[in-house]
Amino acid sequence: MTTSRVPSRNRLAEVERLQVAVIQLARQLGSAYPDDLPRSARTALAAVVKYGPLRIGDLAEREGVGQTAISRTVRNLEADGLVTRSPDPQDGRVWLVEASERGRSRFLDDRRLLSEQLVSQLDALSEDDLAALLAAAGPLEQMIELTRR
Repeated sequence: MTTSRVPSRNRLAEVERLQVAVIQLARQLGSAYPDDLPRSARTALAAVVKYGPLRIGDLAEREGVGQTAISRTVRNLEADGLVTRSPDPQDGRVWLVEASERGRSRFLDDRRLLSEQLVSQLDALSEDDLAALLAAAGPLEQMIELTRR
């Protein structure tokens, strides 16, 4: 039997503090990217690089958007030479999206730029705070995967 934990007021306050910190950090890091690619295109490109090739519908689901929105994003990425589309060999009515070499290179360049900015911020932390923050990456990734199910 699974029991549900009712969070205390203190736990809720801690969660709200974490939520605000994560959102603010994401915004700060997002501003490190060049302005020529919208956030929705950056995240779609990242998903295709990491998980691709992906069906359009699977990419839409992974990004949490509708098929119309992701199709528009993919068309723009394709026009910029960052992704390619090809028919799915298992079902020719469906398109697969894959990162081009240029798209993969762009993703890696952007990720390196972001990492460099983050490293400079992490250097300001104490060793204990840095270790705690780096240890949180695993549970945060686990939470992200749980919300995708």
